[in-house]
Amino acid sequence: MSHELFFSDSVLRISIWPGVVVHDVSGKVTVNHMLKMEKAYLHALAASPKGVVGISLLQPATPVAGEAARAEGARFTKELAARVPRIAMVVEGSGVGGAALRTVIRALNVLTRSQAMVVCATPAAGVAAVAPVLQSLTGKPVDQAGLLREIEATRVLPRTAVAS
Repeated sequence: MSHELFFSDSVLRISIWPGVVVHDVSGKVTVNHMLKMEKAYLHALAASPKGVVGISLLQPATPVAGEAARAEGARFTKELAARVPRIAMVVEGSGVGGAALRTVIRALNVLTRSQAMVVCATPAAGVAAVAPVLQSLTGKPVDQAGLLREIEATRVLPRTAVAS
């Protein structure tokens, strides 16, 4: 399964597989990062017009995005909801920080009037959450173990700047 590294900086890495957009977040997301995420979804949708799914991996100690960034995320999530029917938000942190992120995600679901975003605790759970939707979009079975291996392999690569 091949992927494309769409964008990378010290906070965010975006990779695209057929029908799947993966955001690996390790710091505070800005409005510009949200715009990159939207651009990645639009890019993926050009290749998969029936729709795509998303997996956002929020590493431990990832802070909650600022108000403007959250508003931008809510805007594009709402606009793309019909074409991005499932986004697994993997909150890898525990404690107060993880709880805060989970609360923000639930609030985004309310703001966007959607249940497209689901909260998961592990990358494997995130892949499992998007797999049935991805299969319905592509008509093909999803190799969950293979996709998870690919995602994990990209996470250990050095973060280098890649502009999109």
